[in-house]
Formats: sequence, structure tokens, C-alpha cells
Amino acid sequence: MSKTQEWCIMFISESLISSIMSDAKLNRLPAMDAFYKSNTFKKLSDIKTGLYTESPAYVYDMYKEEIQN
Repeated sequence: MSKTQEWCIMFISESLISSIMSDAKLNRLPAMDAFYKSNTFKKLSDIKTGLYTESPAYVYDMYKEEIQN
């Protein structure tokens, strides 16, 4: 994994964690725990999926769909 790919994953993750905190009214650690245990994060971390090239909003929509099901 390149540094650019790592940076993209980190940037998207931080953005999603902030959104989870805001929308779910969670503190940082519970929001991080929820996201890092999700299938969405697993897909984001797998560079073969290319998900790290998508916008944070797109990935957050995936996360919201995952937790609703």
C-alpha cells in the first residue's frame, strides 16, 4: 500500500468518524469503535476494492446502509 493510499484511507476514516459522532451523538471512541468494526471499513482498507478513491460522502452512505441492515 502506498503512502497516498494510506493517507486517503485515513482521511476518509476521520471524516466518517466525525460524521458518526455528529449524527449518532457519540463520543469519539465509540464512533471509532463502530466504524473500525464495520464491513465498510474492511472494504475501505482493502485497496483492491478501490473504495479509498471515492468521496467520504459516498463511503458514509455505504456505512449508513450497512448499519441499517
